[in-house]
Amino acid sequence: MLQDNILLEAPTMAVAPVSGLEYTDEEKHLFSLITGFLKTKVMTAALEGDLFSYLSIRSRTAEEIEQYLKFQPRSTGVFIEALLNMKLIGPDGPAKYRNTGISSKYLVKGKLSYIGGSLELFESLYEDCINLKEVLEKGAPTQTKYAYLFNGNPRALSVAEAAAYQREMLRTSGHPAMTLTEFYNFDECRVILDIGGGSSKICQSLVSQYEDVEAVFFDLPAVCEKVNEELEDFWLSHRIRVVPGDFFVDDLPAGFDTAIMMRITQDWPTEKVRFLLKKVYDSLPQGGKLILYEIFKNDDPHDPGDAAMISLLLLLNTPAGTCRTKSEAGALLEEAGFGSIRFLHTIYIYNAIIAVKP
Repeated sequence: MLQDNILLEAPTMAVAPVSGLEYTDEEKHLFSLITGFLKTKVMTAALEGDLFSYLSIRSRTAEEIEQYLKFQPRSTGVFIEALLNMKLIGPDGPAKYRNTGISSKYLVKGKLSYIGGSLELFESLYEDCINLKEVLEKGAPTQTKYAYLFNGNPRALSVAEAAAYQREMLRTSGHPAMTLTEFYNFDECRVILDIGGGSSKICQSLVSQYEDVEAVFFDLPAVCEKVNEELEDFWLSHRIRVVPGDFFVDDLPAGFDTAIMMRITQDWPTEKVRFLLKKVYDSLPQGGKLILYEIFKNDDPHDPGDAAMISLLLLLNTPAGTCRTKSEAGALLEEAGFGSIRFLHTIYIYNAIIAVKP
């Protein structure tokens, strides 16, 4: 205060240390959920700039990252801090940054384990999620992005729609499709039918790794047209037979001893799944195998696992799609006549159920 034009200092008061409340794991989890949208957008921005491929060559300074991404200095600093918080980059000495194990394995373009396509898919769904409450009330999608697959006339699928569908399949299932052969031994198989494959990646992987295997790709005519283009430059295309058809309407191609259905049953209601499983069973020889390759919920109803979020995605995009539990899928296979049913975890959130025709 001022007194006679002299500034008098207030006496110094000792402040007792106060211990703050602990930042609990529950609070951290809630904050992670609240900021999930921001984290996805940060990952998307990094992938669009191909930052992780850039860092895979060598560690970089903040200035190098700024110049590479063409960001402003302030935003570069904030962006780097966000990636550090998400553990997608890490420090390499006092002034450089490098990929972490997770980004090096899954977010470097060109690697077989790259899953950036899944991120792109979820990024494209944000607009659909705006109407999530309406979808929950209606119990059906409010958009028609994939209506051509469920409108009762899939043969009307145009080549342009087939190309879009195939791009979607490639970016979201290309990696699991190519790695199935790492987890299941196809030595005893001779003719393998890929039902509704979307792209030829499973077939390509099979004939590349098993010299005695013939692969048959079976999907809608417009999809097959795009797959034939895809196979033009594939050196083993002569061992892949492409057969157009609708698996609900047309007979399955004859002569196969193993069938694979990747992400098929999860798109359809139970009555259609029953029909399709029985159709495959009737077409297989004794000892033939069916492999369901998709995402299954845990059997515990109180702990469904990450498949619960895929079911939410299916609610947004399909009239009746859902992820089933392993037990539910197994029961449907047994109902169709299959036996010797076993479950196989493969990669990421994908699993396989193998069933044998007695």
